[in-house]
Amino acid sequence: MNETSLDFKISALKIHQREKTQQAIYLGKIKAEVLTARAGERFVIDYYKRIPKKKDIGYQRLLADKAVEKLKDFVLQETSNPLLPTAILCNSRVPLDFKEIESDLGILSIKDTLYIIDGQHRFEAWKSMMNSPALMEEWGDYEFPVVILSNFKEYQEIEQFFVINSRQKKIKTDLAQRHLLKLAQREETSGLVPKNVWWQLYATKIVDILNEQLDNVWKGKIILPSDDRDLRKAKIISQNSFVSSLKPFFIGKNIVFDISKKPPDGATLEKWAELLVEAWDIVASVYPLAIENPHDYSIMKTVGAYSLHIFFCKELSRIDTPSVNVALKRAEKSLKRAAADDFPLRFWRSRVPDYVKEEGRYAGGYSSSAGHNRIAAGLLMGKLI
Repeated sequence: MNETSLDFKISALKIHQREKTQQAIYLGKIKAEVLTARAGERFVIDYYKRIPKKKDIGYQRLLADKAVEKLKDFVLQETSNPLLPTAILCNSRVPLDFKEIESDLGILSIKDTLYIIDGQHRFEAWKSMMNSPALMEEWGDYEFPVVILSNFKEYQEIEQFFVINSRQKKIKTDLAQRHLLKLAQREETSGLVPKNVWWQLYATKIVDILNEQLDNVWKGKIILPSDDRDLRKAKIISQNSFVSSLKPFFIGKNIVFDISKKPPDGATLEKWAELLVEAWDIVASVYPLAIENPHDYSIMKTVGAYSLHIFFCKELSRIDTPSVNVALKRAEKSLKRAAADDFPLRFWRSRVPDYVKEEGRYAGGYSSSAGHNRIAAGLLMGKLI
């Protein structure tokens, strides 16, 4: 191959959809060394640029350097068999020459620039890798599936870019947590799970213990990714919200569940879940109506779960705590004192009149992270601060 030429050929399959006359769609494959050769000429990313008082040019979002590095980590470090089966989508703004051999299968000759519509981070990751002779030797023959549009206009590239990036629904966090859990269970994929989110895996397992195994106020109340609409209405809090509310137990100044030395086994996780059961039994004893009618009160919703978990973490992690039982008794005393003062049952009502909202004396007015900490601090002191 002439390294100074943009020309190259690939075997391709012609695809028929609803393209206009003189336009075509082809599916083929391309090696990394060909994809990245003459980078910036053979393949181009048409970045958006605002030119004041002139016509804007391009449409692509700016490259996310972190995304490129994460992709390189995936290939070079996180797994021994990296697969990237999703096709790179690009377009030639002029017609391409296709020599059919049989039944839409033939040879596609490419002499002009191809504009990458989707796959820019894969392209940039491999371009970076191919700058290393050693990585070129190891990864130059890696093949990418590629979909090539022929003779589509720039506005049609923008159309495809918009549809791909705005119409796809992002994976919900609670389902992503389940994905991480499965990945972590296998040695060959555990490297994909960042160290800073391992606590979420254990928190998710605790959710399952509370939601499905132990008799407690949360049994059957936590919304799972697989729950249909009717089940979601019947339950109280999403898996993601409950998992997130447990973060203070694992991370921060008031750690109760220590995972720094070794991963917790099943017995340890059950023990931690039982501790939460005891904590929420205290809540149920102080606010029985709120637990019996959880939809009418916010104590088992996000603001309540976050605030009370911060409160219990602070009580359980105090230096002067001789035992868990002592800490829980102290927490119960604090909660009763708070309920008799600034945190009566009405504070936790879900629907309150406007004058109460104006006064700010209701849990729903403290739905931010700062608000959760204010409620937790108030429960400890007995006064809303």
